[in-house]
Amino acid sequence: MQWSCAILVLLLFSLLQGACKQPSTSADRDTEEQLASRFRKARDPGQALALAHRIRCLRMARRLRQAGARTWPSGPVRLPRLAGDQARLTLLTLDGRVHRFLSFAGGVRRLPARDLSHLQTLIIKTRDELEHGALEPSFPRLARLLARLHHQLLGGAQLGRTRQLVVAADGMTRLVPFHALVSGQNEGRPRFVADDLAVSYAVCPGLSPPAGLSGRAFVIVPSYAPQRTHLAAVAQEIAAVSRRFPQRTTIHRGGDATLARLLAALGQPGAVVHFAGHGLADLQPGTTPELLLSEDQPPATLARLTRRPVRGGLVVLAACTTAFPALFRDGKRLVAPTGPVEGLLAAGAGAVIASSWNVKDRLSAQQMQVFYQRLGPQDRAMSTSYRELMRRLTSPHPRFWAGYALYVR
Repeated sequence: MQWSCAILVLLLFSLLQGACKQPSTSADRDTEEQLASRFRKARDPGQALALAHRIRCLRMARRLRQAGARTWPSGPVRLPRLAGDQARLTLLTLDGRVHRFLSFAGGVRRLPARDLSHLQTLIIKTRDELEHGALEPSFPRLARLLARLHHQLLGGAQLGRTRQLVVAADGMTRLVPFHALVSGQNEGRPRFVADDLAVSYAVCPGLSPPAGLSGRAFVIVPSYAPQRTHLAAVAQEIAAVSRRFPQRTTIHRGGDATLARLLAALGQPGAVVHFAGHGLADLQPGTTPELLLSEDQPPATLARLTRRPVRGGLVVLAACTTAFPALFRDGKRLVAPTGPVEGLLAAGAGAVIASSWNVKDRLSAQQMQVFYQRLGPQDRAMSTSYRELMRRLTSPHPRFWAGYALYVR
């Protein structure tokens, strides 16, 4: 969780949609081809939207299988109903274009598709600048890139009364922090989407409905050898969880923070499971982000995290790069094919909070304190933590407040 965390980067970006450790089966290809053919012919926006979600779910299941994760049965696509202040942006990458749909309580609008090659180049430039660019007080280059991405992905959306936005991304757009896109100016600084909207990210609407929170929490806090960065602020995270769930918080620290304890916590119906430690991956093709446990414990890989059903209502991975890490620097174009976010949700978790790049432990602890204080509707609590952290920072550079995001089914 310090900047010294290893950069988690994986396969070539061209493998993002269906990155392979094993070849896809012909049945997978045929099914996606059939759905894609029907999508191309669909004229009704609602029908096209349903097909887009089926394709997205199919791609996610295939990514997880190829990464060695156990996949659990999913049902037909059932999009949750939207309230009057909610909207859903659905993206599908197909035939060199990014197709866009905006859903409201009153129906579905199909927005103009975007050219994939242009958008892909823009995403690469933005992520590289966000994570590795110069830390200028007003970050003008990054602000311009985030504004261009806003135009490309949210342009024409006309969100109006919307206060909650659910983003169902696909392909390269999974790497975009929509909550950090720039929509204009706000008293001399960039105005971010998170200033106006509570943003969450949906993976697959075919997964079974999650259970509500039970009011019980488990905190997993590994200890590391002296050569590893000490997470000095972790005590603040433990205190934040304990205050939110008094007398119903179980803490596993040091040698007690074992893989078995983590898996047992994930299996508790409706529980909040808070992991405060290191996330790590390497550059080996086909690997995915993993959680580092104490020195004598094997890491929590995607395969291990999904070996049995997950019943936790909320899993918080307070660690570096546990969502959708990427490296676009020095000519490299590397991304994670999938990871704990998609695996845990597919295995049954109700929601997951995870980071897409390195996070600093002090800022992470501050953000988690605000999140647990406001925990109710989780997307609103996450949004509040963004705004509070921006307020405390001398410069609201998204590198320091936008790393975490809320992922739902």
